[in-house]
Amino acid sequence: MAGIRDRLRAGAPGQRLSAGARAAAATSPARAARSAWHAASPVGRTVAVIAAGTWLLGLRLGWQELFLVSACCVIALVLAVGFVAGSPSLDVTIELDPVRVTVGAPAAGRLVAVNQSRTRLRPISIEVPVGASRAVFDLPSLARGESADELFVVPTSRRAVITIGPASAVRTDPLGLLRREAVEQAAVELFVHPRIVGIDGLGLGVQRDLEGQTTSDLSTSDLAFHTLRDYVSGDDRRYVHWRSSAKAGKLLVRQFQDTRRSRLTIVVDGASTPVDQVRKQLEKLVRVLKVVELPEQAAVERELALIKVTVRPDLRADLLDVAATFSATVVDLSADTLVLEAVCSPGKLDSLLTTLERHGTCELVRTGLIAIGRGSETITDDMPGREPAVAAAG
Repeated sequence: MAGIRDRLRAGAPGQRLSAGARAAAATSPARAARSAWHAASPVGRTVAVIAAGTWLLGLRLGWQELFLVSACCVIALVLAVGFVAGSPSLDVTIELDPVRVTVGAPAAGRLVAVNQSRTRLRPISIEVPVGASRAVFDLPSLARGESADELFVVPTSRRAVITIGPASAVRTDPLGLLRREAVEQAAVELFVHPRIVGIDGLGLGVQRDLEGQTTSDLSTSDLAFHTLRDYVSGDDRRYVHWRSSAKAGKLLVRQFQDTRRSRLTIVVDGASTPVDQVRKQLEKLVRVLKVVELPEQAAVERELALIKVTVRPDLRADLLDVAATFSATVVDLSADTLVLEAVCSPGKLDSLLTTLERHGTCELVRTGLIAIGRGSETITDDMPGREPAVAAAG
């Protein structure tokens, strides 16, 4: 009795192990069914439903045709399993050159796939998400260790950060019933920066040196130091050089060289804008030294224009006569065009452009109005700290 009891106890663990094995065997078909259902495409799921439905209807109605349709569907699904069976061993790499581009610049990518399995790889497709779209590359059959390269272009029509990848190895059958994907590579990013456009400076008479250009004229208040001179009644005490005055025993003040600063010409329509208000607002600016109003009658006004005009052989002489009438100079001549340089008043320039309209104006460049006062007065007269020029007779 003791031996039988011992054998029963020894057999108890074996009975529990066989029960666990039966549970695992019962769950494995369910897992396989779920995996097959997830691997099936919408078309494949429809075919599976048709196969089950026609089989049940065939049993209920006894129609042999329904059994035939069900059998064809099952055979198609079984054949599709052969195309997607197995797990490919691929090493997929995506390379971008360059990684950062501007809008509109070409951006090229390279996909490299290497077969790392021990057997020959059947033809397979690689899908790479490129932003919101998807690129598909059909790779040929690859031997062990063999690689395949594919080039692609990324559109850069707008500013964005474009995510490329991850690449997926896709296996499917010719009918598209089953589809298996395996992610083979992490995603990379392409940075598309906005285009930077350099804007050329406008030459409006502003000198490049912000402090102006020094001249030989002397001034009591400026930036370019010249020498020391004796103090004269009326000199600004701010420019007294106290150290030199202490050594010399008399007051010495700094003498400067006059600096020619930038000069701008502003054209104001007095009929619509109060000229006095414009002048007052300009005088409030810190860097404005002097504002001079130049009426049209008391100023010499000029404007430069370069005009490219279409030339016909029968009207070439007429066009040259028009240029001579308005004192325009021919600076370039070709078989089909003519470039004129005109320096005149704005009214005369407008008349010239009106006359050239019938010939056909291809291109026009105007500098804008510049003006200077008539007579002996200058814009620097009565400027604070400026001494009048003295002519010395030798």
